[in-house]
Amino acid sequence: MKKRSIVGILICVALIVGASVWLFLNQKKRPVDKKDTVQIGAVLPMTGNLSSVGESASHGLRMAEEYVNKYYPERQLKIQIEDGMGNTASSISAVNKLVTIDKISTVFSIVSSIDLALIPIHQKQGTLMFSHASHPSLSAVDSLFFRHSQTVTQEVSFILDNVDTSSNFALCYMNDDFGVAFSSSLMNSLGSEKLIADFPFPANETNFQTLAKKVIDSGAQKIIICAGGKNISNLIIKLREQNYQGEIITTLSYVVSGAGALTADISNLTMVNFKKSELTEDLSNFVTDYEKRNGCKIGTAELIFFNSAMIVYLNSSNGVNPVSVANDIKSHSELDILGSRIEITATNDILPELIMEKQ
Repeated sequence: MKKRSIVGILICVALIVGASVWLFLNQKKRPVDKKDTVQIGAVLPMTGNLSSVGESASHGLRMAEEYVNKYYPERQLKIQIEDGMGNTASSISAVNKLVTIDKISTVFSIVSSIDLALIPIHQKQGTLMFSHASHPSLSAVDSLFFRHSQTVTQEVSFILDNVDTSSNFALCYMNDDFGVAFSSSLMNSLGSEKLIADFPFPANETNFQTLAKKVIDSGAQKIIICAGGKNISNLIIKLREQNYQGEIITTLSYVVSGAGALTADISNLTMVNFKKSELTEDLSNFVTDYEKRNGCKIGTAELIFFNSAMIVYLNSSNGVNPVSVANDIKSHSELDILGSRIEITATNDILPELIMEKQ
């Protein structure tokens, strides 16, 4: 009887131990619960004329996803990218899918005209939205809307702080909302005695021969170009072909759009650019490995989206509710995201650091 009792006890102990081991192993293997995952949806132009912009953004987001899931295993990051094709109708369909079907409450986007069109959906659905476009009307939209881009005020102040303003200037600008606002801000800062001429041109301009001559005839000692797109490089080339020797200064959109690579041999050219992150050692090694595996180059445009994803992730410790995340972000006036110093303004503008590149 005593032996049977001992055997019974041993069997019970074995069953308990076995069950505990099974539970432990399965607990270790269980997938991360959805509530422990920070989800970000992105509407990007993966096809169409702006596909290079979408590709850069997607690399930044994919890199953030991989980085978080490697170094922060306690809470995962999931990125879902939808192709907005660079047009408003497709982008609206894409964001509706992300929000209503996939139930994703944080949305990233890019391209000013598209971002403006997405605002009504954002406000109706109560999403947390990050725009990566420079349109002035994307500032101070509401408490759940952030713009991670330079602003007109920031860029005008930065240029005037970093160039010799004893000379007079001419301004060439793309005739869009940002260009018009830039022209107005620059005139307010310099006055008509210093800003002696300004020349708006349409977004579809490709032949800058006549415009270059008009700018040179103005007699300006320095020229500021506020425009983006690879075709804008033709304006600088025409100015030099017509023997303009003065300093040419370009705004941030010039380099970001890839135009700077086409004027690498132009001298006396000063370009505004994002300041590259002072990457931590872990992140630097991770970036190098990501570039090798994906056959790409991680530059400032990619790191802007990487930083946006990290801002959302690192401010989701109190939950992924849009209001909670937004409040956590706004509790800082400045963030250090893995080597990048980022300023957050009262109007929900997330301002990257800028530098001047001279050649």
